[in-house]
Amino acid sequence: MCAKQVMTALAPTGAQTSAVKPRKKSSATESTHRETSKTAVLLEPGPAGLDRLEVDYSGAWPKFTLNAAGITLFEGEWGGSLEIDGKAVPLTGQWDWCCWHGDEDGSYLELELPLGPHLKLERQFFLARGQHRLLLGETVVSGKDARSIRVVSELPLAAKVTPSPDRPTRELKLKARGRPARFFPLDLPQDRVESTRGAATTADGTVRLERHGTGRGLYSAGVIDWQPERTRAPVDWRTLTVSEDGVQLGRDMAAGFRIRLGDEQWLVYRQIHRSAVARCLLGYHTYYESVVGRVLPKGEIKTLLQIQ
Repeated sequence: MCAKQVMTALAPTGAQTSAVKPRKKSSATESTHRETSKTAVLLEPGPAGLDRLEVDYSGAWPKFTLNAAGITLFEGEWGGSLEIDGKAVPLTGQWDWCCWHGDEDGSYLELELPLGPHLKLERQFFLARGQHRLLLGETVVSGKDARSIRVVSELPLAAKVTPSPDRPTRELKLKARGRPARFFPLDLPQDRVESTRGAATTADGTVRLERHGTGRGLYSAGVIDWQPERTRAPVDWRTLTVSEDGVQLGRDMAAGFRIRLGDEQWLVYRQIHRSAVARCLLGYHTYYESVVGRVLPKGEIKTLLQIQ
């Protein structure tokens, strides 16, 4: 998938590569990444204050702390488990970074855990600038077909965060010190009446996400939003059809999602296995591995993130 990529705006010692689409205009960011200590701090301003995401991937599990405009929402290890064809896969080894990027639209970090010659686990963090929004993504990449893939993720809630599920949908509501935030599991059906093998629940101080798939991979994504003006805004999200040369692709090859929250609408795309042909979703064609874009009122996509 992605080799190590870095933008010079974030790490003066690195060289800008063609793998990350250059911007005509770019503003400096105070986000930092230290490869030697395996730590990163993503900082992005917004109307309600400064957002700060700290990531430490030096241990057995990545740790992260999300301070959302002065309120800590998540803090601790991002744990989990993986089963393929009913057998547990030991998630041991060394986490490493494979992409680090930032510009006027936000800061991005991607981590990778090799699990063998044909298997790896990848995790994404994209902190959007000016939006009080974080995208978390997790990808299983396998070189072999599997009858079943089961992934469990456990996201660590901060000590004073009170979670509660939304009754008609799979949205999770979070509240800390009287301020609300919202979590949306994009790869699960929005309405609870629509059956699925996966789940998004809260227990023992964690947001627990369970996903199921088949084939050669699986991508799951969640969005956390704490923009004060969107705490009560109507929301809808759905899985998008991804096609190549007019043929619909399986979810083990590529996946895309759309979320509309109030007047703000995002497209999220992830290519699990590469292709020399552009993929299409929501009328948008791309060769890139990862895309986050804002869907404009007339249907155009303003890209916020493009990673090859």
